Amino acid sequence: MFTHLHLHTQYSLLEGAIRVKQLAKVLKERGFSTCAITDHGNLFGAVEFYQALEKENLKPLIGMGAFVSEVPLAEHPDPNANLRYFHTQLLCQNREGYENLTYLASLGFTDGKRRGVPLIDHILLERYREGLIVLVLGIETATPQVGVAIGGHEGVLASFHSA
Repeated sequence: MFTHLHLHTQYSLLEGAIRVKQLAKVLKERGFSTCAITDHGNLFGAVEFYQALEKENLKPLIGMGAFVSEVPLAEHPDPNANLRYFHTQLLCQNREGYENLTYLASLGFTDGKRRGVPLIDHILLERYREGLIVLVLGIETATPQVGVAIGGHEGVLASFHSA
């Protein structure tokens, strides 16, 4: 059975229009058993999503579309800095992953916001990777570029895949 691992809801501003409660009912009607939420840069809909899918006896996967800076954020503290970043999906494997993801999401807004985008960097991602599954998507995030984007740490991706 197919499982959506990249899905934006109404909580991905300007990106998604899917209403969580309606989504759960449609998933159930169409025979899905699992679905992930990966709103951009936030977990605002995570609790509602979890409760709505549980109510329909479906398995919710909590995640977030993260914006990862190509350079360490500490090197560019100016909130108006125009930093290059890539987009990746982070999914929780377990409770530790959820705790790490909530921390990363919070840091994106409190410490990482550059030109209105909640960024994290490879240093944070490496530090808080336990319990997370990292999915690399899209043309701009092809595997060779990701190795460079995460500071040339080839072991970082390998450790994400083996976690």
